[in-house]
Amino acid sequence: MTPLQIENKVLQAQTTLVMQQPFFGLLTLKLDLVPNSDIPTACTDGRSIEYNPAFVAKMPMDQLQGLLCHEVLHNAVGTAWRKGPREHVLWNVAEDFAINCVIEETPGIQVPVGGLLDAKYKGLSGEEIYAKIPVKYLPPQNWNIGDCKEGKEGEEDKGLQVEWQVAVQQAASVAKARGQLPANLEKYIGNLLEPTVDWKGVLWRFLQASAKDDYSYRRPSQRGMQIGAYLPTMYSETVGEIVWAVDTSGSTADYLNAFASEFNAVIQTVNPKKLWAIYSDCKVHRVDEYEQGEAVVPKVMPGGGGTSFCPVFDEVEKRGIEPVCLVYLTDLEGEAPKVAPEYPVLWVTPNKLVAPWGETVRMRV
Repeated sequence: MTPLQIENKVLQAQTTLVMQQPFFGLLTLKLDLVPNSDIPTACTDGRSIEYNPAFVAKMPMDQLQGLLCHEVLHNAVGTAWRKGPREHVLWNVAEDFAINCVIEETPGIQVPVGGLLDAKYKGLSGEEIYAKIPVKYLPPQNWNIGDCKEGKEGEEDKGLQVEWQVAVQQAASVAKARGQLPANLEKYIGNLLEPTVDWKGVLWRFLQASAKDDYSYRRPSQRGMQIGAYLPTMYSETVGEIVWAVDTSGSTADYLNAFASEFNAVIQTVNPKKLWAIYSDCKVHRVDEYEQGEAVVPKVMPGGGGTSFCPVFDEVEKRGIEPVCLVYLTDLEGEAPKVAPEYPVLWVTPNKLVAPWGETVRMRV
């Protein structure tokens, strides 16, 4: 095929989507369609869809439509903006599984050959799938059909994210008014702004990644298997110190015992040299130190007034603690330090708020 014929083929696939699958079709109109022979298949950055002409030339039309839908969903669900500190390849793998499960159920559209697809991930969000994929998982060769580029930092990227949220709602409204919004898509779109995330799986994944050099997959964790995650077990005693911070000012008291139970289960597997529990609102009220093997005993502290997260990080620095990670249970209604620490931070919250840095997971019990 000539370059012009390939370009026309892509435009034909786009036009068909506009007519038959308006949700996807209208969203493709937000993106420039750009040929790029330097990439193996296709990718998106929220502004364009780049595709390899030779790859597209060989695709059946229904799979080419599936490719465009795949790219659209990466932007619609905010793959780049939800990534946080997660590893780029594994995050794309998880999102590909989630997205392709949706595409497979959409009439008239095919998942491109080579696309990641597994029925066990049907109905799960990227966050849930990411928590289930082993850290050392190797995707099949040429799996990256529709890679999502990493998001940029700053106001420009935040503006693009808002644009996509508005565009998704508008496209869904138009498709529904035409009677052309499949039931599976309607349900999926309803969860876009508030995906269900297995906070326990995220907690397990976060802590195991913080000490990944000290794990063996030859000894799968029985606790991990209970939550559907293939997790390695600890076989050395070289994991450093972990900090658990508790916001004593908000609604976290209602979640404290449930969180502590799961946290203790992870700690038994991770087996850190030392664990620090810091209770704070606008100032630090209590610091408990646990030696290796000790179980955390949660303390319900009297609620205070305002909240600042800065005292916790100041306390870590003052005590000379060099944690492999810090987990903060909080309602996120407070001021965080302007600069993130060098160690990874996981914010666990019962609210819909998102921390300015680190990884945030919403806790539901």
